[in-house]
Amino acid sequence: MSWTHIRTLIYIEEPLKREFYIEMCKIEKWSSRLLNDRMKSLLYERTAISKKPELTIKNDLALLKNEQKLMPDLVFRDPYFLDFLGLKDTYSEKDLAQTI
Repeated sequence: MSWTHIRTLIYIEEPLKREFYIEMCKIEKWSSRLLNDRMKSLLYERTAISKKPELTIKNDLALLKNEQKLMPDLVFRDPYFLDFLGLKDTYSEKDLAQTI
């Protein structure tokens, strides 16, 4: 990882969240721009792993670190990125239909 990656990651206060992004950067070979984009789109919060208890998250991240293999919980629950639509945090299908 580059200094830009480290400088970005150092400001994440939650240790598990920081470790998640570190491991994803290493495995997926994210550029610093891609890391920033993923953080802005709340990737960690949108994955199934963030909904688990803290101990389980630690175990999953340790497994990821050791095996260098993505698990299903690290994959998006909702694979659709609708950021380009300019919707707010909460929206309904009706809101979506009105923007199209």
